[in-house]
Amino acid sequence: MRQHLLVAALVPLLACTPEGEVIPRPQGPAITELSHLVTTRAQAGAIALTVTRELHNERAAYTELSHVITVPSGAVVTSLRVGAEGGSLLDTESALARWAELISPGDDLPTTSGKLTWLTDGELELELFGIAPGATVSIAYDLQLPADTEDGLWRFDYPLETGDDWTLAHPTVELAATSGLTDEDESGLHVRLPRARIDHLDGKWALYPFGTGRTLWRLELDAAPVLERAPAHASVVFVVDASHSEGDDGIAAQLELIAPYLLNAPDAQVEIVVYRRFAERLFGRFLPASDVTKALEHVHLAPGNGSNLELGAALAADALVGRGAPSRVVLFTDELLREGFTNDAALAALSKAPPDTVVHVVSRNGTGRAMPLELRRNDEAALAPIATASGGVFFTVDGPVTELLEGVRTLSTLVRPTRIDALTIDAEGLEIEHPTEFLEGATLRATALAEHPPREVTVGGKIWGRDFTQVLPVDAALASALPALAIGQNDIERELTDDEVHTAALASGAVSRVTSLLAARETARASSIGTERSVLTGRGGGSFGCSCGGSFGTTSSCGGFFRGGKPPDYDGALRELLGPGLAACANGAPLTGRLHLEATGDELVDVTTSGVPPALATCVTEVAWAARLTSLFSSSRSYELELAPVQGP
Repeated sequence: MRQHLLVAALVPLLACTPEGEVIPRPQGPAITELSHLVTTRAQAGAIALTVTRELHNERAAYTELSHVITVPSGAVVTSLRVGAEGGSLLDTESALARWAELISPGDDLPTTSGKLTWLTDGELELELFGIAPGATVSIAYDLQLPADTEDGLWRFDYPLETGDDWTLAHPTVELAATSGLTDEDESGLHVRLPRARIDHLDGKWALYPFGTGRTLWRLELDAAPVLERAPAHASVVFVVDASHSEGDDGIAAQLELIAPYLLNAPDAQVEIVVYRRFAERLFGRFLPASDVTKALEHVHLAPGNGSNLELGAALAADALVGRGAPSRVVLFTDELLREGFTNDAALAALSKAPPDTVVHVVSRNGTGRAMPLELRRNDEAALAPIATASGGVFFTVDGPVTELLEGVRTLSTLVRPTRIDALTIDAEGLEIEHPTEFLEGATLRATALAEHPPREVTVGGKIWGRDFTQVLPVDAALASALPALAIGQNDIERELTDDEVHTAALASGAVSRVTSLLAARETARASSIGTERSVLTGRGGGSFGCSCGGSFGTTSSCGGFFRGGKPPDYDGALRELLGPGLAACANGAPLTGRLHLEATGDELVDVTTSGVPPALATCVTEVAWAARLTSLFSSSRSYELELAPVQGP
């Protein structure tokens, strides 16, 4: 394992004789730190660290020291060992009184003793007394940290202590763990440890009553680093809207999403269905994902009338029959459909697809060239039920694909779920701030004091189109970690009374503002050693002194309207567009009946006739479908054309 070298040494600042005489500071280090070992144990509810440090007295005299040790923010110290002597947790006043007794001049034989006192978050004062000449003393202390995660790993930061320019020695800090990742920078070590696999969401909560009418309450949520993996060897059908309302740019905007999608599913087999008035398969077979981009280089899809989305869906379902692999349909649309279209018709068309088929409906908007590529969920869209029925989602995709890697990341949500949407947390009246989109790898920690804590916590949301609900268990391990967490978490600790801090400190064995750890033999008394007092300047300095015996949405359409002036002559424009074709259908005979047209702007989406002789109805219908409406037809509306006046030559 890589070793991390730190600067730290012990040097005397002032020395005191038993009679109280202050002598000048000797030059050079008095005590050197030989090693600094940190061992880690990730456990439910907390991360436990054991820090073991070896200190060597370089002088030919007994020495004592005072040093501010730095620990991770939020950590509490729960034990102290000096040599073979274990520490006891005492009220701080009692610890100070006992320490004053130990360092006072007396007649007993000297013994090495130690004390840890709380200063502030991340800092404690370590005092050692009676380090024998030439001796090496081992000190060890246990830390407890709140369990936090990052990308599915337990994480914590271990600060490095800093020293002054005159520091001479470099102790070695080692991270001892079965496995993990450690990085170092100026602020310290950044440690990541493996944790058990998470299935979608790991959630737990716990309570700790102080006995004062208040209870500490904590909720922990961790999303899996990979919510679900992409299906292996999936059969994917892209259903492309090639209608006039999409136009060349809209068709291109749909096709440009295919390459980044498939980079998320490189082993997929792919077919493309194109729909206008009718639907057709583009390749006529399934191609390997790696061949699709090249195949599309030789394809030009001309826009045409008709947006029969249900026909595209039906052909996609037919293509998937018998594939025997996970199936996906990506159904593109601009949402400009005929009035007679129904979601039920599309769902019926998709019913032939294999049972595991997931359908996403994608409204593609690629015309805003300045906007970034963005994928947004819209459960309120009129076409959303087509996707939801299969566990899929209606997405709006805005903006162009300017960078392929950006497209791959953005479109990964179309290939597999990457977040829990519409996240809800029901904790019986408690207001808990949380994101509505809980991304994979995300973490949430909520801690609060409550007079009326919840009795049940439920988390809900959606994974793609599937509803997700989880009743969270009360976690015993987290409950046991809460007393220490109450002391280590600043915003909570500040709200606690001294009595509540005392209760939590005794329950966890932790150093706090009212408790200290003292390691000394029960029989130890004031000794006759007359020590020099030194200060260990680790990376971080600290407070010290010397005194004998002292201490320290999406697109929609509607009918247009006309403001002022002469209204457009739609009837005349239609007669001009359709006249030659209708005359050819009549072949010299007068036409009778009516032609009914429905358009979304300049695209025809439905054509029907009434009263037209059956022998001519098909010809009249085809003439209408073949027409290309002009820019005059800019609104979504229906038109009716009386055919009787239309005659052949």
